Amino acid sequence: MTLRYPSPTLSPVDTRTQDRPRTVYNTQAVSLNTTDSLLDISSRANTGRVRLLDCLAFLDQRAIQIVEFPELPTIAYSVISYPWCGVSIEATSETSGCGHRFAVDGATDADPIGLIPLQHACIASVKQHCLYIWMDKLSIIQTSQEDKDWHVKNMIGIYQSARLCIVLPGGAQRLVRLNEETTWIYRSWTLPEALAPAEVVVLVEWKLGTGRGAAGTKSGAIQEVVPGQSMVAPLVFLLHAGAVGHCSFVPKPPDGGGASQSSRPGFAPVGVQVSIFGAFPTGRASDGTPFWKLQHKICASSIMALVMAIDTKGQTDRSHSRAHAVWQSALMRTASRPVDMVYSVMGLFDVSLDPAAFAPDDLRGASIALAQAILKTGQSATWLGAAFGVEPMATLPTFPSANVEGGAFVQTKDGLREVDAVVRSPVRLYDTMPFQPPEGVMDDAGQFTLTARAMQLRLVTEDTSSIVSRTIDALDGSRWVACVPGESWPSDGDSTMDDPRRKVYGAVIGWFDQDYSSMTSSFRNDTIRAMLLEECAPRMLHLRSFFCLSWSERDNVETWPEMEFRVTGDGPPPNMMSTHRFKPELEMIPEPIYAASSDALKLMQVLSISEKATPCRIRLVDCEALVEHGLLKIVEFSEFPTVPYSAISYPWLGVAIDATVSVTSFSVEGAEHADPVGIDVLTHACTASLMRGCPYLWLDRLCIIQNNREDKNWQIQHMYQVYKSCRLCVVLAGGIRRLVRLDEPNPWIHRSWTLQEVLAPPEAVVLFAWKLGWGLTMSSGLGAPIQEVVPNESAIATLSVILEACSGGTLAFTPATLMTSPYGDDEVRVSVSLFSTHPSASAAKSGSVGSRIFAPNVVALAIAMEPTLTTDPDTRAHAAWQSALMRTSSRPVDMVFSIMGLFGVTLDVGAFDKDDRRGVTIALAQAILEGGGSASWLGAAARITPDRCLSTFPRFPRTSVAGAAMVRVGTGRRSRMQEVSQVVDHPVYPVRRAIGPLPKGRMDSGGYLTFTVRAVPLQADTDPLKEDESGDESEEASSTSRVVETLDRSRWVLAPGSSSGEGGLVVYGALLGWFDRYFPGSSPAAGPDNIMVMVLEEHRPGIFHLRSFFHLGQKDRETVLAWGEREFTVGGPDALGSATPELLPTSTANDVDQLDHNIPVIHTSGLRKALEDEIMEQARRAIPQLVLERHREEALGECTDEYFVWSPLQI
Repeated sequence: MTLRYPSPTLSPVDTRTQDRPRTVYNTQAVSLNTTDSLLDISSRANTGRVRLLDCLAFLDQRAIQIVEFPELPTIAYSVISYPWCGVSIEATSETSGCGHRFAVDGATDADPIGLIPLQHACIASVKQHCLYIWMDKLSIIQTSQEDKDWHVKNMIGIYQSARLCIVLPGGAQRLVRLNEETTWIYRSWTLPEALAPAEVVVLVEWKLGTGRGAAGTKSGAIQEVVPGQSMVAPLVFLLHAGAVGHCSFVPKPPDGGGASQSSRPGFAPVGVQVSIFGAFPTGRASDGTPFWKLQHKICASSIMALVMAIDTKGQTDRSHSRAHAVWQSALMRTASRPVDMVYSVMGLFDVSLDPAAFAPDDLRGASIALAQAILKTGQSATWLGAAFGVEPMATLPTFPSANVEGGAFVQTKDGLREVDAVVRSPVRLYDTMPFQPPEGVMDDAGQFTLTARAMQLRLVTEDTSSIVSRTIDALDGSRWVACVPGESWPSDGDSTMDDPRRKVYGAVIGWFDQDYSSMTSSFRNDTIRAMLLEECAPRMLHLRSFFCLSWSERDNVETWPEMEFRVTGDGPPPNMMSTHRFKPELEMIPEPIYAASSDALKLMQVLSISEKATPCRIRLVDCEALVEHGLLKIVEFSEFPTVPYSAISYPWLGVAIDATVSVTSFSVEGAEHADPVGIDVLTHACTASLMRGCPYLWLDRLCIIQNNREDKNWQIQHMYQVYKSCRLCVVLAGGIRRLVRLDEPNPWIHRSWTLQEVLAPPEAVVLFAWKLGWGLTMSSGLGAPIQEVVPNESAIATLSVILEACSGGTLAFTPATLMTSPYGDDEVRVSVSLFSTHPSASAAKSGSVGSRIFAPNVVALAIAMEPTLTTDPDTRAHAAWQSALMRTSSRPVDMVFSIMGLFGVTLDVGAFDKDDRRGVTIALAQAILEGGGSASWLGAAARITPDRCLSTFPRFPRTSVAGAAMVRVGTGRRSRMQEVSQVVDHPVYPVRRAIGPLPKGRMDSGGYLTFTVRAVPLQADTDPLKEDESGDESEEASSTSRVVETLDRSRWVLAPGSSSGEGGLVVYGALLGWFDRYFPGSSPAAGPDNIMVMVLEEHRPGIFHLRSFFHLGQKDRETVLAWGEREFTVGGPDALGSATPELLPTSTANDVDQLDHNIPVIHTSGLRKALEDEIMEQARRAIPQLVLERHREEALGECTDEYFVWSPLQI
């Protein structure tokens, strides 16, 4: 067959005689296609020279002509990157073939070279005006160790000088299609080959013609090499495609025009599966591997690490960000010789080691030499933490195990595992942030002397874990807390080799961000990363593990002193393995107490664990036993478990089941009044748990002896610890009986216990019914995944994402099939009402916007979970109270027991009657104040009438077994029950720096709170028809005649300097604090009502009750700061034993009509109105989830095109 290729136009630089090469090998390619014939260039080639294959000779004459240059050539040439052992010929029956093949002397252990792949590579090279190709198998004397070593030392220069790199991902035998899996990305030498050249393209088999492709945020030209047979596309584009498993392709119109928007109707994009960098999972693998075990292949770490490294190509060689990115990718690769894992990356750090100085398996020696060379040039130890998730054995880089072919594997306690399954998602190291990787020196033994910000740590034991509020969880499963200043644990004289309390330090290694696509920090919980250094000998430490801290810890970490450490280059001594754990996981063997097959559960009426369970112990469900073997297995731990587990959050009485749907479930003894447990829902929850690395699951219904009061009380007291110690909280919003869609309202957000259940764990996700595949949504301007759990049945998303969607009633969803759209119209709006019902379009048109936009209970929980806000303890505590006071439970005391752990309080559950809500509330408030906390409940529900017996708190919601939290509003015959979230105002959060912290003080047993705040006397406004003079900007008007209207609609005059009590009524305005309203993505810092003031009315001499609140604006700040401080004692006014409270009587001269007196009038600000209008416009475009799912099912069922891509835009 005659192949056509363009005749290159040679520039003066490209003249073929410039470098005066000499021919060292020239033979007809067909003559090499014999069993005994090997290509051998050793007879004429000189060692230490660069050799290139002549492309034109091969294409025109079918001759393998190799020429040698006395120096590094300056002519334009390309290089080939490929795995030596690639995809086999037998891997497919539909290959275009490899044609004749030939082997190379000295490299017979590798795949032979196919003439067709070589021919296509030459054509691709010539098309880019590169007349020569460098290919290691042809250009290195494979029988000469001297020539090999010379090329290893100069490899980086060869690739940096190349104009083009051509990637053959399947190897040199044949071209592969995009949907064939290869090992190219796991081989060590392919990293510098991808990073050093100016341009890198991938050459694959292709029959769809020229056009343009798109994947994620990248697009790229797809250019045919040989029409109908092959194409090349940019590497970075195909990496993005490989991360999501496919790309979209728009063919080039036949008239030669570009694939543009106008050409779309005739040339719709087709979807193409992309697996060349790893197979993308869509269900159980062909070898039986379950879907949940394949999650590491979705946006695989190996792919994203290389993308990140390519993104840093423009940075300097000394850039910390670039160096760390290179290490991340390098430590996920392997080679046939261990030392090649070091040699392959040394040039990227401007280091050249002598290959003759190290044996092929001396990985440790080569690693030490590379680290020494890097540190001597003034660079940092950027390799530290680069393989985050792999257990470190020393401060040296931790490379995968060497192998001749295949993927990269690392040693774990469970044996060899794929590196993608162990290493966490890649992160970017910031050069401009205050925490940088440590510098230092390393000796020949690998001992590293370094300086870093550090803090001494001490172990959190099972005896102290429940009272420690801020702990550090290391990757090895141990838990720590920072020593207080001046504390030593232990002192130098106490430390011995057998002492389990040796000194342990946390040493910072840098500030990181997972968002590789932009330079904006995403404020994650693992932004700051640190080493866990453990003493192994006097003044000597070893690297035990790593841990993460939230970005919110920045100010705290900046106070850590600089310390110098000597860290051994060896792993820990044998007698130190796992010394500091709670209990090593391998030693913590649980006792099975219950087991039943799923078939047995279907026939079971009531499940009981009381026979074998021991009260006052933690029990967990074995997830894999249920998911993979259909066996419900419950195990019990003698001590608090340290194994990774998830915990379930759900309402006991959830969403009803359609009578036409058959659901298999069972009840639990002692909880027959609650919904039965659905076997399918439990299986989905266990699957989600396994996906997130949690082999166990805690579900109160199954893990508490429901008919044992002793066990129940013990579990309630330890409930916060149960949720705080779990790795993940899985929210089943509709209950345990069935999964609900995103547009099905449910009672979860109204129930008291669910608040603590999502605030205590490090992460919370929502598990919901979903048949739209996986994809992305946006949350606070950042991409967030919708991750399938059981394909075409369920998915999870973070709770923060769902809360943001519920605040407006829509979810902007980009299906994976649209993430590759070349047109940019890549999202669809899905209706969401999981935690609130958004207003209808007709309501919006009539101007009657309901309170469900930015529903207060949704927004309050969003504030409590927002890491950028809750760094201040006042903010987090106030947000918790806002959310708690809009919830209810079946027992009044549970409204307090359910949140006490959030404030670091543990009350004696048995000391209170189930109906003693006020008594337990006082006990919680006393404990908070005695612990140094603020009265953060003040103003948390300002529009609800204060409780008549405990007026610093609002009237409490009515208890209920199921449903929403209701509170009484209005008076007398006009009073009625109304949902709390419809009564309260838009949630706010306190801003300490604006005007000061929330009040602190003390509370007595009668519920009277004593505190000191700035205050001003108030006088009743005797002329209710007079206009408010606050619009007068004069100082006199603002300070002496300001009239304010309180939330109870009474009017008062600010009377600084006057004597409150004229006419017998003593009333003060007492400053509470500065509060900002919270809107997802927008939170204004100043407005007309930022300053909240309490209205305190005296009912006994010196004793006040909280009557209501009013607001002042930013312009009043200086006036408020001029108010004098005064001590108040506030409570009552009725005794604690009084009956159900009614409204406080109005005792001012300007009483208003009692009609709906305390039904709040909520004013809509300009910002809120603008946001509501925008959200309503989005709501009009939203599509019900069921409609989308039915459309997708129908479209997929009717389509036979292998390239079909479902799109909701087709509706």
